[in-house]
Amino acid sequence: MFKRNYRLRLIAVFLVITSIPLLFMGVMMQMGFQNYIMDLYNGKIMHQLDSQINMTDQWFQNKIQNLKTVGQAVTLLEDKSLGLEELNKYLENQRKHVPEFFNIFITLENGLSPAALESKPGIDFRERPWYVKAKEKSATIISQPYDDIITGTEVITISLPIWDQQGKFMGVIGGDLDLTSMKNMVRYINITDKSTQFVLDGQGKILWEDLHGRDKATIDSRDLEKLKNGKGSFLQIDQNGRPMIATYVDLPTVGWQIAVFSDMADYYGYVNRIKYIFYGLAAATMGIMILSAFIASKQISKPMIELKTAVQGVSMGKFDIHIERKYHDEIGEVIDAFNQMSATIHQNYQDLTQQAVQLMDGNQQLQDMNIQLELSYEQLQEMNMELEASFEQLQATSEQLNHSEQKYRLLIANITDLVWTIDEDGNTTYINDSVGDILGYKKEDILGKPIESILCPYHDYENCSDIIGALKEKDFNNLDLWMLAKDQEKRHIIETTTRRLFHEGRFVGVQGVGRDVTEYVKMKQEIINRNKELTVFNELSYALTNSISNLKMDVLLSNIVSKVVELMEDVAICTIRLLENDKELVLKACTGPLAHMITQEAILVDQDGMGMAVKKKRVLSLKELEDGYISSYNQHILDTKKVNDVVFVPLMIKDNVIGIMTVSSETKIEESHIHILSALSNHAAVAIEKARLYDQLKEAYFKTIKALVIAIEAKDTYTQGHSARVAHYATLIGKHLGLTDAALDDLQVAGILHDVGKIGIKETILTKPGKLDEDEFKQIMEHPSIGNRILEPIGLPKEIMDAVLLHHKRYDVQGYPHNIQVSELPIFAEIIGVADALDAMLSKRSYRQPMSIEEGIAELKRCSGTQFSPKIVDVMENIYQTNVHAIREIAGA
Repeated sequence: MFKRNYRLRLIAVFLVITSIPLLFMGVMMQMGFQNYIMDLYNGKIMHQLDSQINMTDQWFQNKIQNLKTVGQAVTLLEDKSLGLEELNKYLENQRKHVPEFFNIFITLENGLSPAALESKPGIDFRERPWYVKAKEKSATIISQPYDDIITGTEVITISLPIWDQQGKFMGVIGGDLDLTSMKNMVRYINITDKSTQFVLDGQGKILWEDLHGRDKATIDSRDLEKLKNGKGSFLQIDQNGRPMIATYVDLPTVGWQIAVFSDMADYYGYVNRIKYIFYGLAAATMGIMILSAFIASKQISKPMIELKTAVQGVSMGKFDIHIERKYHDEIGEVIDAFNQMSATIHQNYQDLTQQAVQLMDGNQQLQDMNIQLELSYEQLQEMNMELEASFEQLQATSEQLNHSEQKYRLLIANITDLVWTIDEDGNTTYINDSVGDILGYKKEDILGKPIESILCPYHDYENCSDIIGALKEKDFNNLDLWMLAKDQEKRHIIETTTRRLFHEGRFVGVQGVGRDVTEYVKMKQEIINRNKELTVFNELSYALTNSISNLKMDVLLSNIVSKVVELMEDVAICTIRLLENDKELVLKACTGPLAHMITQEAILVDQDGMGMAVKKKRVLSLKELEDGYISSYNQHILDTKKVNDVVFVPLMIKDNVIGIMTVSSETKIEESHIHILSALSNHAAVAIEKARLYDQLKEAYFKTIKALVIAIEAKDTYTQGHSARVAHYATLIGKHLGLTDAALDDLQVAGILHDVGKIGIKETILTKPGKLDEDEFKQIMEHPSIGNRILEPIGLPKEIMDAVLLHHKRYDVQGYPHNIQVSELPIFAEIIGVADALDAMLSKRSYRQPMSIEEGIAELKRCSGTQFSPKIVDVMENIYQTNVHAIREIAGA
């Protein structure tokens, strides 16, 4: 039954062909997919673990920073000579602000020990380990867990040394953290809800373990060593017969390590659920394939069954059978051939029947003549047999010829490709009916004429000046011939295969078969153009969203209009105007061949089509504008006839228009380009708004810093404006050195803040009219270190901090602070040092008159190579020679 049933064989073949690769791909995908999911899941858990560690570590850093802040405050309160009771109250208030601290206390060098909580009398806290280690190491110390001697609560102590304003050791400040709250904090560092944690100190001793409900857990030393070697990754470990997943992480601030364990089944539960879903999808896919095979086989086998029934009818003598054509593919062509065959057989059957009747009549006449021609009967009988044999041979030959002719005519009639032949002179000897469907010609219009009459005369073939000669010299496969339609306007690309024709070794012509690929080529070029547009659009979108803080507003807007010109062809002008005061559109960027014709003046919203786009808050084209709604500023551009289409694209943030992007083109702007411009305008508007907010934030930042410096310089009328002038000198030097805009901003901040440490110097010293004595000068030399300590908690860039700390260090690394040793000065410190010295020489002091600019430059040169960097001095001298008015302008500020 299987061999005789076409549909069953079709289903079987379909299932075999599809199932084998599907099963193979399913196995390969399952293996790769499971590994991919496991890798992805491990990466996600490790990222969460890193986040938990960073959060916990930051919590400890914040507590340390809180202690540092309290210590700095105590240093500044030193001159107020507060007693023990006042310090106790101050520490109690500070502890209320930081509730995580169980106690905050200070042990001074003289033994005085104020604390937030009342301590036991008779204890010398200077002998406690946290005091001794903090004093000896001059660093932050975090103790091991212990029971507090006052309350008995299990705590950990954070202690750090404090110095007075002259840098002299004052004592140690400490804070007790409740171990229970710390355990709760560390508990969040896990990989599943049922993870087991072992917390170890720097020597590998277990401080505590968190079992998360488990009765008992241990950690083997060999397992611990494996985890240390594989730090930062997941390892599979067998723990008392239970497969476990484990990892090992650091808490750098407190110097602890945490080993985290979890059951393998708990850890990979999510991955297993994904795997079961995958199996379910695979089974559903196989079921759909089987159902599809049954449906498809039924549709495919239906016309074959009709043909089978019809052939059986013909074999039974039903020659007038006709099958209705329902299909327009190869099956339909076979049905047409069968109908023609059936009609031919029916006609031949009727002819044979008529001939048989005629033969019977002739036979009857012969029988009547038989009496008269008895002697000739045998001869006539033999002749009759010969005639019948000849008739059968003639009939068979006729049927073969008819069948071959029908097949050839069917093939030529149904082929859609263009078929042609030319002789050795290039004249057309044959062309099929497809020439009418493709080019609009009749066959009679082409036959006998040169094939060149339908070739496009304007197309140049690559590396070929005579295409007809090339066709005669060699055969071609997939050659693109450009043919001209009958209307002499539309060109068609015919992908043609040619073969030369030979007769007895002599070239007699060329035969060609080709199909029209014009639309395919157009579609291919359209895809290339769209790909180019999307590439430029993505590049611009990436540039806008990833470099806002590095670009000034004018550079950002110039980049946008340049990319628009690159994106679109035939753009004459692209401009961006930003809306100011809700009334004026101010030009900010412009490019294009006709950019010189754009007015620099602001355009009122009520005077131009740009204003209408602002009001309607949507894209407008030139043809949508009312007559006379083009300003005189833009009308003269349209009068050049070099601009034929204009679109106005509003730049919007939420529902507010912040500006207009205008694109003027020499040709019509396609709707696809308008969609791209609309999408681009959204990115551009967000980028412009971000750049504007960044500029406002930076300006507020500089105003805050300048306000701080003004407060400092208010102590000394002779130094007012000094920091601002130093910042201007430093920025001028930085520009001549070619520093980036970001570096110039940092350099300006360093110049403004370089003397911030003077806030810790007594006003009597800063304003003393005469020469400072040795002790006073020592105090003055402390202001870089004080400034560094004041700014350290803010987190400013290292270059700024170096400039504040080292701007009084000499080029030969002498100078102060004396306790800071460096091999060479950072560039910011060199620049601020020269700028600071120059402004001091050009400024009036209580003890002397200012120098002239010439004298100041000469003094810099005299000390070049010892006190000042030769490179920076050379730059300052060059500025003096080429731009002295800039120095005068700063000095007079």
